[in-house]
Amino acid sequence: MANASLIKDERIAVVASCGMVAWPEADGHAGMAPLLTDLRAAAKRRAALGMDHALSGVVGREEEEAFNHGNEAPVAPGLVLEEQQDAPDLATLLQWLKDGKQDQVLPHLGKLSADLQPLVELMRQQGQR
Repeated sequence: MANASLIKDERIAVVASCGMVAWPEADGHAGMAPLLTDLRAAAKRRAALGMDHALSGVVGREEEEAFNHGNEAPVAPGLVLEEQQDAPDLATLLQWLKDGKQDQVLPHLGKLSADLQPLVELMRQQGQR
């Protein structure tokens, strides 16, 4: 969270993705315990997938398979996504933020986050130089 003013800013949106892997689902030989390095690699791969898709939460086998097939991550039963199919474009969302219309933007935070992810990645890469 480089250059964030946590005292001055009222709110900061954070995408945090955690990769999860369990022994029974791990690749390997039947009946044999997987290597810890293999479990760690799978969890890191899944966490990266979640970050790439601006998904805050846990990415397990089901989510990884959905992302790898070009689908959106599965939604837990009973969870209703507020984002609509006809969400406003990035320029409109940014203008609403400038105009102080945060309440109109909040239902579309997932789209805004996903649309801005390439910019965030570029800024992160520039910061590492």
